[in-house]
Parts: sequence; C-alpha cells; structure tokens
Amino acid sequence: MSGSIKLKHASGNGVSISAPSSNPAADRTLTLPSDSDGVIAKTDADGNITMGNFASPTDLNTAQVPSLFVDRVDNNIFGEDGALYITQNAYFSNSGSYKRVTTARPLQYKQRLGKHKFLVGDSGSAGGNVTFSEAVIIDADGLKFNGDTVAANALDDYEEGTWTPTFDTNAATNTSGNCTYIKIGHIVHCFFRATHPTTSSSSYATISDLPFTSHNHSVGVPGGAFSETNAGENLSFIVNPNTTFAYILRCDNNGVAVVTQSSISGKDFRGCITYRTT
Repeated sequence: MSGSIKLKHASGNGVSISAPSSNPAADRTLTLPSDSDGVIAKTDADGNITMGNFASPTDLNTAQVPSLFVDRVDNNIFGEDGALYITQNAYFSNSGSYKRVTTARPLQYKQRLGKHKFLVGDSGSAGGNVTFSEAVIIDADGLKFNGDTVAANALDDYEEGTWTPTFDTNAATNTSGNCTYIKIGHIVHCFFRATHPTTSSSSYATISDLPFTSHNHSVGVPGGAFSETNAGENLSFIVNPNTTFAYILRCDNNGVAVVTQSSISGKDFRGCITYRTT
C-alpha cells in the first residue's frame, strides 16, 4: 500500500516523503552519511537542486555558485568556480588523487575557463592511481589534439560545398553536380569534371575560380592532377600563389611546360586540385 511520511515545521508546513504509486521491482534504499558533513543537498521551491551547503543562486551571473547546482528550468548544470568535471570509472580520493574503479580505462570531461577538455586515463588495477592524458581540447583557437597548446596547430574550420570552375576566362561546361570541395583547416581539396570551351587561343591554359584564395607562397605549388582526360596527354597543375587559379601543365620526356588553350580545346577533364589556402 502507498503511504507517506511528513516532516513538519513547528509552524505547520513541512515536506512529505511518499511511497511510489505502484510496487517497484525491488526495495530502494536511501542512505545518508553518518559523519557531520552538514547539508548534503537542497531542493528549492522552483525545483532546482543544490549539492553542498549553499543557498540556491538567485542571479547566476553574480551569486556564488554552489559545488553543484542543477537548474530545473533551463536544464543547466553549474559547477564550482564555473567548472564542470564528469568522470567515468574513477573517483577523487581523500589522498588527493584519482583512483580507478575497475581495470578499464577511465574517461574524463572538463569544462572550465572557456575550454572543453576530453581526457583518457591509463589502464591498471582497480583502486590504483589514475593518470589522465588530454586527448582533445576545444578552446578559442579551435580543436587541438594530444595536449597541444599551440594556436597555429588548432583545427578551426571544416566545410564542404560546390564550386564552378572556369577554363581561362571562358565558362566551362559539364560542371553541374560534378564540382565539389572539402576544406579542412588551411587545406582545400577540389574535385571536378569539366569540358574546356572550343578556342584557338595560344595563351596559357588555366583553371580558375577556385573556391578559396591560395596561400601567398613565393612560388606556385603543385596542386594535383587530372585523373582522366581525353586530351591524350599527361597533365597536372600548379596553383599560382595568392590567386584563385592554377596553370595546366604538360609533363613528358621533354620536361614540364604550360599548356596552351588551343591544345586542350573542347577536351573533357576529370580531376582534383589540392592546395593550401591562407
């Protein structure tokens, strides 16, 4: 049968501890510590939960934040000093070090001072000390790995999209749905299928309108290769520095030379261009 216990204040109002409305699968036990730790937990009138002997904050921007505060309305969890640590398979012992619960590797997540850290502990015996190593950190610089702190090494961009290549100054054809790119940090990978327009020009052949401006190297850098052409030649690229175009090159026993537009007039190309952007 259901029932409840009411703890009453001298003025009359109090708190009721009620049994479940249906019979649980097994008895449940609520155990309180025997030592004098003071207040263990509080639930305020709004349903917020405070762990530790702190009053529930009325203004989280200015009030002292308790050791753990669970905001019922916004589903936020606030940790002491603005920090939140979540640890799996380890606990912080009275000796001032983390101890392993089982032999499996512990994991830890830290959110503090504008940084998100994901750590992995070493494996070992149950009850043994745990040494955590940083696997990933996310901060204002971006994403860093394995404890790296150098801002320049952070991965701060990833995107995918489409682009429309242009041969020389003329619009290429056969590009719809065939031309995409992936940008990872400063490296851009462009994929394409395109047909060079018909022309008799003897000017240098280029492929233009790359999705991002290339890095300002002192010289052009290799940019990739054609995987398939019907030009009957071994062709590749060199991306011009600080631009959005690449020269088309011919590679044979005579060396490397820039291709003329007329020599690839009307030809169909499939390939990729990889280069460094700024």
